[in-house]
Amino acid sequence: MHILAESLSTNIDNFQNDLLCKKENIFFINNDFIKYDFSTHDIFKNTSLIFINCKTFTKNLMMDIAKKYTNVNKGAYLITSFQNMEEYDNKWKNIEVLRRVMSWGPASIYINFKYE
Repeated sequence: MHILAESLSTNIDNFQNDLLCKKENIFFINNDFIKYDFSTHDIFKNTSLIFINCKTFTKNLMMDIAKKYTNVNKGAYLITSFQNMEEYDNKWKNIEVLRRVMSWGPASIYINFKYE
């Protein structure tokens, strides 16, 4: 997945006219995001969309993620696979659940909205 993200980051200039965002507005982290020091970047100040593929994440890890993402701005969207952030943090509201077929099989995709 990180290789795909790097490829997108490298090739996004080719698609920039078709996108609503600019390359400098996309931030990729290849690190343990629970241990990552987000204070070194003002990453959540203007964040509008976060995606987490959390198929194999434990409940404890999801609770750690919820704590880590408390500073995400009101109005942001969080898309997760297999786990609904609303179960771990009541500031996120699930607004839609989609069922999609992935390469490994069917998956539930949760679209959450930060309302507080």
